[in-house]
Amino acid sequence: MIRRLHKGFTLIELMIVMIVISILAAIALPSYNAYVMRAKRAAARTAIQNMAQQQERYFTQNNGYLAVGSTPPAGWVNYVGDSLAARTHDLAVTVAAGTTTTAPAFTISATPANGFNDSTCGALSLTSTGVQSQALNSTAECWGH
Repeated sequence: MIRRLHKGFTLIELMIVMIVISILAAIALPSYNAYVMRAKRAAARTAIQNMAQQQERYFTQNNGYLAVGSTPPAGWVNYVGDSLAARTHDLAVTVAAGTTTTAPAFTISATPANGFNDSTCGALSLTSTGVQSQALNSTAECWGH
């Protein structure tokens, strides 16, 4: 008589593997979410810096800054992300005209958009004088200092 060996896993073995996987996922998921948040915040900081450089180039040619709102001028982008549909932040530039005692100035802000919620920093802002700010928490955490 030939005996067949049953191959496979028992239900207990499968349950143990599932428990181990769920523990690893519970540890890894918050770290991954924090990494994604920092990456999106870094992309917003980069976009703000690029917009500031674009404003300075515009100033040298036109002796003034350009306001950028929901409908940007040709060649200007008012969002952070690969496309408008996949954006993580909306960019806006407000401009203050110069007077006889003050120079023209701008403030660039990147506001979380499209379902992205940055509960650590909120909206990031940069002025023409280099002052960095955010809606929530400390500048060091949000601006990478």
